[in-house]
Amino acid sequence: MPSALSSHVVIFPFMAQGHTLPLLDLSKALSQQQIKVTIITTPSNAKSMAKTISNHPNISLVEIPFPTVDGLPKDCENTSQLPSMEFHLPFLLATKQLRKPFEQVLQTMVESKTPPICVISDFFLGWTLASCQAFGVPRLVFHGMGILSMSISKSTWVHAQQLESMSMIDPLHLPGMKLPFTLTKSDLPGSINLPNHDEMFYQFIQEVGEADAKSWGVVVNSFEELEKSHIPAFESFYINGAKAWCLGPLCLYGKMGSNKSTNQNHSCTSTQWLAEQVTPDSVIYVSFGTQADVSDSQLDEVAFALEESGFPFLWAVRSKTWSLPAGLEEKVKVRGLIVREWVDQSQILSHHAIGGFLSHCGWNSVLESVSAGVPVLAWPMIAEQSLNAKFLVDGLGAGISVKRVQNPVAKILVSRQDICEGVEELMGGSRGRSARERVQALGRVARRAVQKGGSSHDTLNKLIDKLRHSDGLVRLQLMRVEIRRRKLITKGGLTENQKSGGQEAALVIRQNWLKKSDLMEVNKGINRAKGNHFSILREDNMEIIVAEKGYNESQGVDVNSGQEVTTQRPTRSNKEAVAEEGDMLFIAEASDQEMRRVMDCLNSFCEASRQKIKVNDQDNWLD
Repeated sequence: MPSALSSHVVIFPFMAQGHTLPLLDLSKALSQQQIKVTIITTPSNAKSMAKTISNHPNISLVEIPFPTVDGLPKDCENTSQLPSMEFHLPFLLATKQLRKPFEQVLQTMVESKTPPICVISDFFLGWTLASCQAFGVPRLVFHGMGILSMSISKSTWVHAQQLESMSMIDPLHLPGMKLPFTLTKSDLPGSINLPNHDEMFYQFIQEVGEADAKSWGVVVNSFEELEKSHIPAFESFYINGAKAWCLGPLCLYGKMGSNKSTNQNHSCTSTQWLAEQVTPDSVIYVSFGTQADVSDSQLDEVAFALEESGFPFLWAVRSKTWSLPAGLEEKVKVRGLIVREWVDQSQILSHHAIGGFLSHCGWNSVLESVSAGVPVLAWPMIAEQSLNAKFLVDGLGAGISVKRVQNPVAKILVSRQDICEGVEELMGGSRGRSARERVQALGRVARRAVQKGGSSHDTLNKLIDKLRHSDGLVRLQLMRVEIRRRKLITKGGLTENQKSGGQEAALVIRQNWLKKSDLMEVNKGINRAKGNHFSILREDNMEIIVAEKGYNESQGVDVNSGQEVTTQRPTRSNKEAVAEEGDMLFIAEASDQEMRRVMDCLNSFCEASRQKIKVNDQDNWLD
């Protein structure tokens, strides 16, 4: 087994709470496996993350500056700081400017004693794929969505033209997918309510989607028991056979080994209030997440509905402009609590007094409610939340829906009467009781998944092992490869081969960094040998092997004297030798056809070990 902290994982979250928090929880899970974790983020986000990881010495933060961009508020480094969703697209586009500082950090890491075995980066940071490929590091993409919602989104994107002619209410049948509920166009995500930006937004999604499809693998915040039947359809959208690694619910890893007193300090008011609620399942928790823009008039309707329902409530309000309608403040004090500070939602949902959750159905909230065994009153707002709500309510039977207009993301006021009816049904009705029984059963399965021997726990171990041993072999830590091809010119005239019309060419591979303990061997591919220089020669069967240390660099022609060099036949005796930092590989062949066969062999190696080859036609050897 590898020694403690022998492996290193880099995590690069998108700067939004719903995308960052699950990856912080994953960082803790990796840290508990004695893996070094480096989280790359911007200064403002690093400051907020530092408290969360303070009890995890294996996790470190590296800061890169967020760019100053016209059209974005100054010092805005997180989507929660955006004045409205209209700024979401400019924020997304601004993250592209993080590429250069990210690559500078990554280069330093790959040249260190513990280079990363992978980079886990958010779907929205699609440009990180090219960066990772340039340094030979596998990129795993992280989605803030579940398997089913992602599959539907990908399928509808692929079949967008066919869907244009369909009505909003006709059932959709997506090729290769078996849905657990009836799906219509009205259930599909829009352009996350970005007015006047459709073309640019879809171009951005096209770019990150293409990078997503080419990634080494996918980290999924879900568990197999919840969505196993949908995994094959999801994986079919990936080009290179990428696997979906279901590691969730990640929120449960965040609770393992955490300092409870630290967590409680973040939501002291709500924690104290909940401690006074002695009746189990009596309180409804209300939160609409950090992204959706809920109007003050709609919040008024929610306030009246909660007061009229008669149930105790804990309500997390994000709006900075809204205040309680006149006459409600004194009534609310008797039975409810409104908090405007950050709250630990997972901790709140786990409290015995919480009996229901009025939610926007962001995927994190869905998993947190399932993990805690709390039924949901579903009120989707933006993005894929309508799909999450359908899955939760119609697919799993773990919640009920707020009565509303047909289009779930339409900005039409939902009345206090409809909200109140939903709260009463969830907390005291027959459908609410049925949903509670179902979600509590799912919660037991979710909690088992992250425990030792559980599906997600085992999948995490398999992922780590896979990254350490690509395709059953120790993965070559070849961070950057350069191949240069040239015709060998001698000072003393042409060689006999050249006189007869043949052409000598050469390839040079520079290995900027090699993990010294690795052994790389690919079927009839390349084996490494000791020494500062490796020579690869041709054999009749085109099996490419490494020559012994000290073989002449000029590869058949002494460029100083012009004399041909008689070379020794390569040996297989050094198959398990250790490469050193700064080693080089030299390849010599006599014809273009044979050179192409060498390249085929190298490409096979690169495919197996997830490396990248860069071809340069230049006239000089590398020094």
